[in-house]
Amino acid sequence: MSSARLPAVSLAAGLALMAAAACVPFSSAVAHASHPSRPSHVPRVKPSANAELTLSNRDNDRSVSVERGEVITVRLVGSRTEQATWKWEVPAAADGHVLERTDTGTSQNGDAWAVFRAEGDGTTTIDSVERCAPNPGYECPGAVMDWKATVAVR
Repeated sequence: MSSARLPAVSLAAGLALMAAAACVPFSSAVAHASHPSRPSHVPRVKPSANAELTLSNRDNDRSVSVERGEVITVRLVGSRTEQATWKWEVPAAADGHVLERTDTGTSQNGDAWAVFRAEGDGTTTIDSVERCAPNPGYECPGAVMDWKATVAVR
């Protein structure tokens, strides 16, 4: 490879790395520090039959349509700072006849998850709340973060 081509290769590699970095979401800790509210609009999608759909922090206020029998997993990632841990409550469906919760879990780092099976026709929401748990010697703000997704089952 000639030396004249090396800068072009380095520039191309640098641009590729910058493009890849732009696709990586900020951590929850950064989101709390700089933007207390998360994006509120995500387009409506419909997964294919018998699909498994996973929703995350970025899916706040998302609306989805699913078929009976489909599985929805909600994985919410908490965050830690020197002062506190922001912990999610286990996600819950407003109507257990439409979405049956089949499994749940939490972790010490603030993460929470739940698995739902679409059981009955109708529309319901899956909700969770993130709260601050202070470390010794610190106080938390009174703010909480709400997370909600709307699910239509047919």
